[in-house]
Amino acid sequence: QFPMDLFVTHNREQIREREILYADSTFFDVFSAQFISGNPDFALTEPNSIVLTQSLADKYFPDENPYGKDFHISGLPTLKVTGIIEDVPSNTHLRYSGLISMSTLAMIHGPDEFNSFHPMHFWSLSYYSFLLLHENADIVEIEEGLPGFYEKYLSQSMGDLQGEMEIEFTPLGEIYLSSHADYDFASGNTRYLYIFLLVGTLIMLIAVLNYINLATAMARRRLKEAALKKVLGANNFQLSAQFIVESLALVLFSVILALGLLPVVFQLIKSIAHVELNPLMVFDTGFLLYFATVLVFVALFSAGYPAYVVSRFNPAETFTMEKRGARRSFLSRKVLVTAQLAISVGMILSSLLISQQVRYMVNKDPGFDPTNIIQLSFWQNQQHTRTISFLNEINNLPEVKHAAASHEGLTTSHIKMILQAERADGGRSERLFRVMFVTHEFISTMGLDLSVGRDFERSNREDNHFAAIVNESFVREMGWGDDPLGKKIDWGYDENMMPTNFGEVIGVLKDFHYKSLHTPIEPMVFILIDSDEMLRTIKIRYSAENPQYALNAIRSVYSDVFPELPMDYRFIEWEMEQLYINEKIALRLFMLLTFIAIGLSLIGIIGLSSFVAKQSEKEIAIRKVFGASVDAILFRLYKEYIALYLLALIVAIPLVWYFMDQWLATFHYGISFNWLNVLLTAILSILFVMPVVTWHGLRASMSNPAKVLYAE
Repeated sequence: QFPMDLFVTHNREQIREREILYADSTFFDVFSAQFISGNPDFALTEPNSIVLTQSLADKYFPDENPYGKDFHISGLPTLKVTGIIEDVPSNTHLRYSGLISMSTLAMIHGPDEFNSFHPMHFWSLSYYSFLLLHENADIVEIEEGLPGFYEKYLSQSMGDLQGEMEIEFTPLGEIYLSSHADYDFASGNTRYLYIFLLVGTLIMLIAVLNYINLATAMARRRLKEAALKKVLGANNFQLSAQFIVESLALVLFSVILALGLLPVVFQLIKSIAHVELNPLMVFDTGFLLYFATVLVFVALFSAGYPAYVVSRFNPAETFTMEKRGARRSFLSRKVLVTAQLAISVGMILSSLLISQQVRYMVNKDPGFDPTNIIQLSFWQNQQHTRTISFLNEINNLPEVKHAAASHEGLTTSHIKMILQAERADGGRSERLFRVMFVTHEFISTMGLDLSVGRDFERSNREDNHFAAIVNESFVREMGWGDDPLGKKIDWGYDENMMPTNFGEVIGVLKDFHYKSLHTPIEPMVFILIDSDEMLRTIKIRYSAENPQYALNAIRSVYSDVFPELPMDYRFIEWEMEQLYINEKIALRLFMLLTFIAIGLSLIGIIGLSSFVAKQSEKEIAIRKVFGASVDAILFRLYKEYIALYLLALIVAIPLVWYFMDQWLATFHYGISFNWLNVLLTAILSILFVMPVVTWHGLRASMSNPAKVLYAE
């Protein structure tokens, strides 16, 4: 079953646990676990059984073996510990600290209801089904047999609902990155994975280009060494091998240094991304193979060009080639530095776009006021019988402006129901819509706005059974135009699959965002309910004048009504911020990597500008003798780099435009590519590059011409 909060009773205290799941008796036939105590074949067969991980067992049974002992969870019968297993690995998507036998639920609800194929009981899609296939099984053949399976077990139930469904399989290895199911376990993001893989590759490429720049500059000084070796009989292969071995040795030294820095890097990633990385993963066979491949590739790629330059010349032309080679070397270095600049420019521009999209999401008006609202969650059965009385007492507090209850949290609303809604032509349409069951004052508590119609009224008793409020997206979906009020909506089905509730639209809410801006606003229906059993959350808007005093007053009332349970609450404003936590983390990581790329590129710029200044020092000296000013000399240097910089912009902008447009397309609401960002990127890049060029240019232009030309 999907994860939910449960409260463990321990030493007369209620302690919330978020990773205790219900599981079938065959769970350990599908997923491996190392049992410390108990038998995996029978651990989850009986009702009221629970298997604990070692961490959970140590938490509640320190210094003793809990096997066979009682385990108390609020709202459930006394459970018996039937197994202790080692903690699940940190890199699994299926995280749990305890497993309760599924037969416990069957006992609570009754076997007839729990195993019923009646649509009212069967279509509670709250469970995951995992299939372990035989080693030689063909998933295509299994999928071909699904129509027969559907016809045998599901067709009648779906036929009663006048609907259809499809069964899809997802390989276990793809769930973490590819699953988008409601209530699914925590998942990653494939797009960000590829983005950071690409960024890491580009940063490594910048470092390699820097090495090639340095190696080609040094190769010119080693021409005489290479010439002497050729005279003594060395061939091109031997000279190339020497450079490659030297490069490989340098790369190996870098690897040793990098491994030593891993703890620091892991801690940095943990502080930025809140991800716990396991240092032992560097010893994984697949990782080591990948790492070795990258190591060899970097060594060969970085040493290949310098080796080619040195090994291809004629020893007799060493001194003349030294001058010609300088010009060719300068040209190649400009190409390499242009590539570095293009990568840095692209990353700066991408960082700006990501930053603007994140700011847009965080600052965009969601359509309601999330400030000064807390949400209390009620998961225990004994809480439901007192929800309405608690709500009434909370509304009497002077520190509370409004309070209302609903069956789910605002940002976690996943329940959909088949409704019969009146069409614009007067006919009826049966569709699946998102539904929220609420109490009076829900709209005022959340700060929602009505575009037309009215709110639920306590004085109007018919609202309890015959009224519904929809959002503007629902009106557009049904094609009601400017006449939505009074339209009929029926919901709920009896044993004969006939609607049990007949209502009409009394108001239309302006659209508001309760999900991430990745997704469009869905059609939604709000239905009034006064049953304690379905009310699992309470929203409370408190006074902003003294928030802490208001929270203390709410906590005091909660303790009086629910003395046996801790108050489980969250701020709605915090929940809305959590919708974009992945984007915020990605932005922080991307900006860090961007600064690293800029730093590495500056090293390349420093090398090139130093090289140019050294090559041009005699030319600069002669120009100074003939009266050239420092400004004129600097202007000549600037022209070289501005040309490289413009070329880098021409290369980088179309690529960034394409890839960032793909990323922005994943958001239903967002910014668009703006040329002001290109201008800002150009300015920032110049601010990084020009000071370095100016420094080396000034050093060369301020030197004494007599000392420079004396060597001639």
